[in-house]
Amino acid sequence: MYDLNKRTLDIFQQIVGQYLLSGDPVGSRTLAKLMDHQFSPATIRNVMADLADLGLLESPHTSAGRIPTEHGLRLFVKGMLEIDDVSQEDKAIIESVGDNGDLSTKKIINETAEKIAGLSQYAGFVFAPTYDNALKHIEFIPFSPGRALVILVTEDGSVENRLIDIPQDITPSMLTEAGNFMSQRLGGKNLEQAHQQLNDDITLRKTQLNDLSQKIVDSGMAFWSQLQDEESGYLILKGQSHLLDNIQTRADLEQIQQLFATIERDQALLRLLKFAKDGEGIQIFIGSENEYFSLSGWSLVLSPYQSNHGQMVGAIGLI
Repeated sequence: MYDLNKRTLDIFQQIVGQYLLSGDPVGSRTLAKLMDHQFSPATIRNVMADLADLGLLESPHTSAGRIPTEHGLRLFVKGMLEIDDVSQEDKAIIESVGDNGDLSTKKIINETAEKIAGLSQYAGFVFAPTYDNALKHIEFIPFSPGRALVILVTEDGSVENRLIDIPQDITPSMLTEAGNFMSQRLGGKNLEQAHQQLNDDITLRKTQLNDLSQKIVDSGMAFWSQLQDEESGYLILKGQSHLLDNIQTRADLEQIQQLFATIERDQALLRLLKFAKDGEGIQIFIGSENEYFSLSGWSLVLSPYQSNHGQMVGAIGLI
C-alpha cells in the first residue's frame, strides 16, 4: 500500500511489536539495541520521520519516542501480524471451562469471560442471546377476555412470558390444546427453528387444530417474531481492572472512565454483535474505526460463536 522497502518495514514492525509489549513510546536508541545495531539511531530516526509523514507513527506528549497510529496498527494487523500457537498451558485453561460440573449457560459465560480476562490481562467479554436456547414447554394461560399469557420454558430452565391478544371466543380448553400441540411439535427447537416449523406445518396443512386454536398458534408466532426482532441478550464483562494497570496520565484515566460509561449507557458492545454476524471469523476494531467503539486508544477483538445447530448466536472477545 505504501511501497515500503524492507528496511522501513523491519523498523516499523519492531516499533509496533515493542509498543504492543510495553504500551510505551519507542525511541531510536532503544530500537537500535533491539535490532542488534543493524541500523544506527540516526538512520532509525530518519525512517521514523518518514513513517510519521505517512501517518503510520506519531509522537505522544513530549516524548522523543514514537508509537503507531490507528492507521499504522491497521496496516500491521492486515499485513504483518504473526500469530503463535496457543501454549499447552493456555489450552488446558480454556478447555477447563465447565469442569466444575455446572453447565448452566450463564455460569459458563461468566467463567469464559473470566478466563479470557485472566489469560489476556485485558477485559474479556461474552455476549449471549436470550432466546436461542431450545424450547422445552409452551403454555397458554387465560388472563382476561381477548388476552392470554404465553409462557416459553427452555431446556436450560429459562422462562419468558408475555401477554398476547387472542380471539374473544377462545376457551381454556383450546388454549390447553394449542399449548400441547406446540410443545409436542417444537420441543428441542430454538425460536427461529420453531417459527419455521410452524410456518411449514401451516403451509402444508399438517396442523390438526380447529380454526380458533389455529388463531392462538398464529398469535404465538407473532409473539416469537417480536422476541426475535428485539435486541435481546446479555453481556458479561470481566477484568475491567486490568485496563487500569497501565495508567500513566490523567488523560488515560479519563479515557477508561469514558469507556466504562459508554458500555453502561449505550451498551456499545451489544451493538457490535451485528458486525460479528456480517463478518467472517475474528475481527479487530482499532480505536475510532468503529462508530460504536470510537474511543481512540482502545481496541476490540471480536469473534462470533455458533449454537449446536450451526447458527451464529453470540460473540466473544476482549478489550
